[in-house]
Amino acid sequence: MVNEKRREEEQALSVEYKAREVPKNVKQNKFEKLMREQEQRRADAKRFAMAKIKASEAPFAFYERDIKAQKEKYEQAELPPSVPEHAPFRAGKIPWRILVPLYKTMVDANENERDKRVKRNAELSLSLSKLPPRMEASEKHRKEKEQLQENAQQASAFSFKPPIPKAVPDFKRIHKEFNYKLERNKSAAKLTVPQPF
Repeated sequence: MVNEKRREEEQALSVEYKAREVPKNVKQNKFEKLMREQEQRRADAKRFAMAKIKASEAPFAFYERDIKAQKEKYEQAELPPSVPEHAPFRAGKIPWRILVPLYKTMVDANENERDKRVKRNAELSLSLSKLPPRMEASEKHRKEKEQLQENAQQASAFSFKPPIPKAVPDFKRIHKEFNYKLERNKSAAKLTVPQPF
């Protein structure tokens, strides 16, 4: 069984493969030829289309008429201007009533009169109006208080007084005292005594 398998493997390994030759049509430049033919067809089609358009081309009806009108226009521009048949128009003088802005002055006068009337009515309403008695007393008290504050501020020209600086502490002495307290507290504390288990 093992011998048979070994023989089959040896036969498979001993076979020699021969490569076939590359076909001739693979070596030909078919794609480039195809692209050249396609480009030639496109150029022929374009030439044919242009020839067909030129053969069937005819100008619009208004084309010649526009060219003729343009030529006439240029010719007339070169000629001297024709003499007018009628005398030139001259306008008469403008009447003074039109130049005076009557309407504007009338509107301004009405607006001034209305503003004065509104102001007069507002002053009359303010003089007739009154606060309730308690609110009036409170308002009077507030005004008196404000007046007193203003008087006090005017009396004392400089209300700001800077604080008086303190003397510089003796840091060495303070540091020594702190160390002394620290050592005293350390010696007062009970030490932990280790004990066996």
